[in-house]
Amino acid sequence: HMLKRVPDGLDPFRIAAASDNLSEAWRCTAPHLQSRKGAKVMVVGGIGQAIGLYAAGIAVTCGAEVDYLDSCPRRLKIAESFGARARQRPSLFRFPKPSEFYDVVIDASSVATGITHAIRSTGTGGTCVVASYHLGAYTGIPMMHLVLNDINLVVGMNHPGTNLPDVLGWVHENDFPAEKVTTEVVDWEDAPKGYGKRTTKLILHRSPLG
Repeated sequence: HMLKRVPDGLDPFRIAAASDNLSEAWRCTAPHLQSRKGAKVMVVGGIGQAIGLYAAGIAVTCGAEVDYLDSCPRRLKIAESFGARARQRPSLFRFPKPSEFYDVVIDASSVATGITHAIRSTGTGGTCVVASYHLGAYTGIPMMHLVLNDINLVVGMNHPGTNLPDVLGWVHENDFPAEKVTTEVVDWEDAPKGYGKRTTKLILHRSPLG
């Protein structure tokens, strides 16, 4: 059920992550920006490396004013290449005090301090979308800030089988350069070595069969 037709002329390298990271980033951005033209958006990057970068690029393509917050210089440069404003934080776990408020915030940090920063950076009536995994038995969030500021907190899993046709169509129609996030392309036969590398987005390549 996950097999979907790729639009004619769409480069497979561009959509190599469409069944996971790319569709997750699209879910966290495009639907929430349809009614918020010119919205202020912040992406909290981190452990969800590629998701945060795809989200920043998609939001820029949707016409949003985007800030990308991360501690990794390489990811900050990729975000800038999409047209986002790069903001560097002290470390993976340390965040500055929120100084701006946004219409839509995407948390791709996967750290407890990250989701807290994301929520507290969301403006009144805004939307905070959690695209990261928080694996602790309990993850504290500032509930009163959410309630008093009428913030919509969106959590849940990506369903690429449902979203893929929309994602593929959107990438094709908007000529979205998702390949900017790719930091390593490895031949299929070298997959074990490729997966051993620490890189933002690995793509495995195999020549067409038959």
